[in-house]
Amino acid sequence: MALNIDQSGSFPRVATKRITKVSVGFEWEVPAEMLDTECDCCRGDCCCDDGECYCDCRDEDYANLSSDTENFMDTHGFRTHYECGGAEFASPVFGNITTARRVARAIKEVALQDRALGEDMNPDHHCGIHVHTSHVNLGNDVKAHEVYRRVSAMLNRKTSAKFIMEFSGRTNGSSAYLDQARSIGWDKDGKSTPDSYEESYMRSNQMVRPNSFGSSHTIEYRLWHTAEDRLLPAIDFAHACTTFIMGRKGIPYLKDFKTWLDKQSGYKILKQDNAWRLL
Repeated sequence: MALNIDQSGSFPRVATKRITKVSVGFEWEVPAEMLDTECDCCRGDCCCDDGECYCDCRDEDYANLSSDTENFMDTHGFRTHYECGGAEFASPVFGNITTARRVARAIKEVALQDRALGEDMNPDHHCGIHVHTSHVNLGNDVKAHEVYRRVSAMLNRKTSAKFIMEFSGRTNGSSAYLDQARSIGWDKDGKSTPDSYEESYMRSNQMVRPNSFGSSHTIEYRLWHTAEDRLLPAIDFAHACTTFIMGRKGIPYLKDFKTWLDKQSGYKILKQDNAWRLL
């Protein structure tokens, strides 16, 4: 697989002959058997300037990943680190979702065979799946924020709540990360748009948040539990949702998204997800 570095010099991009309008990258946090639970990552003592904990503890002092896992990460351009009992695999940026799916399937197989990973896959674990998407027409900060705002508002409608909770793979026994899968129902009283307080509250819950691939604006979807069967549906959902929102005005309903999705030729795994019955 050919890799090249984007202009930020930090996120590798997978070269592809058929680049689509929406780029996608994912972060998969998998519970890991930590050998040193006193490291800064596990205590949460290490933070970057923006408050995010991205300490690089990738060595045998913290977890004993198999050589197959290490080789996969190096070959495919993944970045990884350990934090809070999990190993986070951050993928390169894919300009084609077909390639993203293929690599996601492959890392699932590698991780499931690694004895250092996945010893605690219960729903209470705070690890999760985050998917970044960036549309070629996002342009500047203002446009990127508007797309984020409409995605967040659609997913936080009252009629979205049951679907989002089941689709996330989280349960009511989860930690504070459960809020990332809980729609607040801002439109329950018939409102057409959320007010500033509700928008602020949705952003603090971080079901969806504005972010970036280096200098490229992204919409980051964070609602999923770490269970491996959520990874491919999550990638499809984020890619499809961003594509859909970019072609719409206002704040659509999730049913509108499902109607659009059914007319698309791809997204087979997403279309088959049982949670759609709750719309």
